[in-house]
Formats: sequence, structure tokens, C-alpha cells
Amino acid sequence: TQATIPYGIYYWRARGQDPNGSNSYGEWSSTYSLTISLGGGIKVWDGNSWTMKPVKVWDGNSWVTKPLKVWTGSSWELK
Repeated sequence: TQATIPYGIYYWRARGQDPNGSNSYGEWSSTYSLTISLGGGIKVWDGNSWTMKPVKVWDGNSWVTKPLKVWTGSSWELK
């Protein structure tokens, strides 16, 4: 069974712990985010509303649209 998380924006930070058992920790990292959304693309604010835009990747010569693998709740689909 594939576990899923609800759509939304998730944030995380990380820090390391001394492996020698001194119970001391490093500084927290910067904050990172991950967006889980329905659809093939990313949400972009155009100044008035959110719109979905395709994900594009530079292949060395030009920008190309890449498909996204999306979990539908029962199977993976390319969008």
C-alpha cells in the first residue's frame, strides 16, 4: 500500500547531532518547502490569482516540458 500525505505546502529544517554521544547539536538549517498538489505543474501567483504552469527543465539547448508522476490515490499517472 502506498502511503500518501494531503495536498499542501510542507516545510522542514534539519540539524545534526554529535555522533560521539556528547548530546550537542549543530545549528538548524535554512527552511525548505515541498508542495504536494493535484495536477501537472506548479502553482504560480500572477498578481491576481494562482495558476498552474508546467515544469520546464533546461536540457542544455532549450527549455523542455517534463511530465510529472502524480499519485492519484490508487496508481501513479504521468501528467
